Amino acid sequence: MSEQNDRYKNKIGNDLKSNDPDFDLDNYIDEQAGGDEAPGVTYRVKKKSTRKRDSVVIGVAAILVFLWYFNWNPLNALGSSEASNTEFFGSSDQVTATQDQNLPSRLEATSSSSSYPYIDFVKGVGELDFSSTPSASGIQAMYNNGVTLEYLQGLENLDILDDINYSGVIGLYANGVTLEYLNVLENLDYLDDLNYSSIIGLYANGVSTDYLQKLEDLDILDDTNYSGVIGLYANGVSTDYLQKLEDLDILDDINYSGIIGLYANGVSTEFLQTLSDVDYLDEVNYSGIIGLYANGVTSDFLRELDRADLLDDMNYSQIIQAYMNN
Repeated sequence: MSEQNDRYKNKIGNDLKSNDPDFDLDNYIDEQAGGDEAPGVTYRVKKKSTRKRDSVVIGVAAILVFLWYFNWNPLNALGSSEASNTEFFGSSDQVTATQDQNLPSRLEATSSSSSYPYIDFVKGVGELDFSSTPSASGIQAMYNNGVTLEYLQGLENLDILDDINYSGVIGLYANGVTLEYLNVLENLDYLDDLNYSSIIGLYANGVSTDYLQKLEDLDILDDTNYSGVIGLYANGVSTDYLQKLEDLDILDDINYSGIIGLYANGVSTEFLQTLSDVDYLDEVNYSGIIGLYANGVTSDFLRELDRADLLDDMNYSQIIQAYMNN
């Protein structure tokens, strides 16, 4: 038994019993684990190389960047390799030559009326008879506001361009003043008496060409400025009322504000006719007529004063006072 114990003691050493204060347990375990290895043999873990894969990825990325930079269409790959090589790797001289060949066609397109309307507009304006040729900014302004060459040519035919600048042209066109309307003004010999703002005023206030024609027939158009014409029209003074004033021979003695006053205060043409019959129409102004009518003085009362031979010595305020006393 003691021999068996001695045998185990010889085979299994107990290094832990060493009282070495510098004993390192971790190193001891490592030494015991490596004890079975063959002397002089070193084991290494072989790592798999990624160099080839990285090279492939970088190459593909470079190709994609190249194709994107030249805006390559994938359908071009269906063409011949020779055409593709020429397209992608052709010399810079060839590219320059191709661009130079395109210059004549672009210059021809510049002179084409269908492709460059602004150039045609500038050229057309230069051929018109403006009093002073518009500046480049003036031409640009007319073009931007939609003024057409046809409209400008129509103004030239009416001899308007001699008296108007580009801003006036824009004003007429932007306010929708038609060439037909301008032509009527010209035929009425009224166009020369108006500037472009006056024309715009007439048109914007809806003064019709028929109304203008009636004023001309009554021979009051030349004596009435555009604001007077607008006032008559805007206050609804009818051409029939104007015609009655003409028949009573008072139209020449009253201005447009007087006419508007009579009409706006409802002074009837019958009342005016009574004043004419008693020979009092020439003795009173339009404000006196309005006063008589507004205070209810009747045609019968006026005739009675005339029969009594009192009317010629009374002013309109005295007539009103006499009527109030009855």
